[in-house]
Amino acid sequence: MLYRNQIMLILAVAAHLLLGAGARAQEASAVAVGTLHACALLQDGAVYCWGAEDMTGQLGSKNKALKIPNLPAATSIDSGHFASCAIDKENALWCWGKDVQEIIERENEGRSVDVAVVSRPRKVRDLPPVRAVSIGYVHMCAITLTDEVFCWGYNPAGELGDGSRKPTAKPQKVKGLTSVRSISTGVNNTCAVVANGNVWCWGVSNQVKLPVPSLFRSKRPVHIKRFKGATKISVGRDQVCALFQNGGVQCWGLLYDFVGRDVQNKPTDYITDVEIGMFFFCLQRSNGEVVCSGFEADSKLLKGVPYLTDAKQISSGMKFGCAVRRNGTVVCWGEGWAGKVDGKFRLVPSAIPVKGLP
Repeated sequence: MLYRNQIMLILAVAAHLLLGAGARAQEASAVAVGTLHACALLQDGAVYCWGAEDMTGQLGSKNKALKIPNLPAATSIDSGHFASCAIDKENALWCWGKDVQEIIERENEGRSVDVAVVSRPRKVRDLPPVRAVSIGYVHMCAITLTDEVFCWGYNPAGELGDGSRKPTAKPQKVKGLTSVRSISTGVNNTCAVVANGNVWCWGVSNQVKLPVPSLFRSKRPVHIKRFKGATKISVGRDQVCALFQNGGVQCWGLLYDFVGRDVQNKPTDYITDVEIGMFFFCLQRSNGEVVCSGFEADSKLLKGVPYLTDAKQISSGMKFGCAVRRNGTVVCWGEGWAGKVDGKFRLVPSAIPVKGLP
């Protein structure tokens, strides 16, 4: 009997290898969360999106990921309030959702902007080859292959860094910044980390009255001296967080008791990534656990996102977060991405897989 069971086990394993090898789900390499939608980049360069399709036409589905058509194989992605973008293998930037370039051009010419929602990805014009992009609330910034920064879009608080508050459809070089390593755009602000670990920001760092003064308020980049040795910066509406080489993170702003009060004032030594959405903030620990907080977050997430212990990359939006797990699957939690019930967005308090990804 034992011999027969061993034979059956061997046959079952062989059948699995022969029939199941080709059916293995494709792994995701990155996830990017916007205000109420998200996108995943797969290893073959395909991009899938999902979330609140009634926002600004980001070409997704409310509760099922759909492949973005007519998009060249991508190497990097980002999502914001009004659009998502992908960088292709030729370092060109493609965006879909609201076409901020066309909207501004039409406004300047007195034409209707109703047709400025792109039904398929469109290449951003007048932009040098880029390697990274960040989409804010009403503006975008990208890092070029020469490690410079170009920004475009609306500019009410000087978030384009060109010394004005005028909107521009044409990407403008942010003067005075070189050797840029990472960039983050928020509601009315932008921050960048340069090669020596210094942080530079422009726009305004808060939109509400806080018990502490504004960290920055400038139409051109200013050096934020309190952040030294940073490897990444993340900004939201009222928040700025910097990640450091030693794995610590330091935050400033209205963080709603984010991961304990101490994270607002002193570095912590157990964080490997930080992502700030508009009102939703998440930290990734070195062991793969993720903790979240914010105005739109369930307080239980401060103890760790349920059923998520192996995250390798995270992203946050207005009311929800997503992660790529170490096995390449994508999970999300929070409110606004899994459809509606009785006209209201569903709240998903634990990490669950995204439907529709291959």
